[in-house]
Amino acid sequence: MRNLYTNHGLVLMRIWIDPDVTLSEIAGDIGVKERAVYAIVRQLVSEGFIVKEKAGRRNKYYVNIDKALDFQPIPNTTIRQQIMGLAMTMGMRPVEDGKATDTGRSGLTGTRQPV
Repeated sequence: MRNLYTNHGLVLMRIWIDPDVTLSEIAGDIGVKERAVYAIVRQLVSEGFIVKEKAGRRNKYYVNIDKALDFQPIPNTTIRQQIMGLAMTMGMRPVEDGKATDTGRSGLTGTRQPV
């Protein structure tokens, strides 16, 4: 079966899950060569999706989550809006202003609630 995500999206998600992950581990996890992961990471860093930080002899990467969520893979539709739409179909509802403080910018509650 085909993967519904691009390699760029898979690398971004893998780094978001574990900032200590190595490029070699990412390559093994998503099924591409380490050189391809290196090129993808360089591009994501240059476009501001990932911040690279030196940690001793290794690099550590962090996802700029706001930039990632505000990306528009389809004109006029952000990743954030797509996630909210999917979450709402699963029974989650948007947070009303001021009623939840721990949900971040996603705008969704952490529990499933009837719509």
